[in-house]
Amino acid sequence: MTLPGLELLEPTASKRSRRAAVTFEGGLDAPFHRWFRLTPSFSPDLVRGWLSKYGITPGQTVLEPFAGAGTTNIVAKELGIDSIGVEINPFLAFVGQTSVDWTPTAQQLRDASARVVATARESVLRGPHDPEAFAAFLGDSLPPIHNVSRWWRDQVLRELVAVRHAINQQDAALANHLKLALAQIVYSTANITLGRLQVAFVNRSHHEIHVFEPFSQMVEKMAADLGISDDFPTATATIHNADSTILDFVEDGSIDAVFTSPPYPNRYSYVWNTRPHLYLLEFISTSKEAAALDMQTIGGTWGSATSRLMKGVVEPRPIVEKAAGAVIERLHEESTLMGNYVTKYFNSMDIQVGAVRPKLRDGAHVGYVVGNSESKGIMVETHEILGEIFLANGFDQVEQDVLRKRNSGVGLTEVTVSARASN
Repeated sequence: MTLPGLELLEPTASKRSRRAAVTFEGGLDAPFHRWFRLTPSFSPDLVRGWLSKYGITPGQTVLEPFAGAGTTNIVAKELGIDSIGVEINPFLAFVGQTSVDWTPTAQQLRDASARVVATARESVLRGPHDPEAFAAFLGDSLPPIHNVSRWWRDQVLRELVAVRHAINQQDAALANHLKLALAQIVYSTANITLGRLQVAFVNRSHHEIHVFEPFSQMVEKMAADLGISDDFPTATATIHNADSTILDFVEDGSIDAVFTSPPYPNRYSYVWNTRPHLYLLEFISTSKEAAALDMQTIGGTWGSATSRLMKGVVEPRPIVEKAAGAVIERLHEESTLMGNYVTKYFNSMDIQVGAVRPKLRDGAHVGYVVGNSESKGIMVETHEILGEIFLANGFDQVEQDVLRKRNSGVGLTEVTVSARASN
């Protein structure tokens, strides 16, 4: 392993330590990174090691075109490096934007949290027990997700709506942080469990589930981190809710490095898995909005995205035909859906890499953490195909660092594909 500062990836390290050095587990207890748990994220240590390897320092700017929960942007800010993030999912963009906003003081956030909980408790005590009637009592409404009572039982739903309603009455400078604390407990209060690729409904009727206590505990963690924010150097971090294939808002030649992790071609849907957050926090209000968002997302596979990919043939772009034509042809022989899905995925990645190249100064380095996938016994080696896409889009010096074997299947790995913008 060649990335400095990641000794935990050496063969002598434990399996758990190696996983934490690469995955979201490495940020579960880290300041700012722990504000939201996004399972398909990479570790802050992985970002630090890569930035160190390529000598990225304060005064330079890092681009993160698939920002997710903002891991790269948070690390850059901690190191005093300016950064720009791009995230198409409006909820995840909100997570990243809030996680790099360290302007509230710890006491301001604690005081606001106390007000919210007191107001919400009083509302729950006074209001009707039926969730819909309770929301109307507040002058509010239930999350418009289909069959909302399947997601949260009545008592939990009333408490979630009460907290959300109370947050909306707070000063805008604090409301986002309080909403993020609420978002962090959405999964733990819902009747769902996190599987390998998708959420699944479970019966939690015999579980004791609370909202006010875990919300307050999450705010306290955030307040503690804000209390040490002055210990870090000054840097700007801007995250845009935008499509990473269209980077018109980034100045040409202004970026010194890119470190990111695009979706893998494994049909994991970030929209599907953040639906409760998108609806509860009012980023979307209809299933059509969710389906349209997934269709636009690279690797999107939910709703109409799947329906459309089951019809006709998606033609590969010339670069994709050269890099992945053989595996696409084999996939089409087995499944129209998977043949079209993989073609669309790499077509989008070709467009995305092409959009990044003019934003880089000559000699800038990029690092994309990707995973391969398997369908119908056919392996799609994402890192090899992406390496070819880099070479065809004005990059050279392609390197591949194998990070780990994934638990989700035999032969599945995660690899950092790095390349240099050609002079």
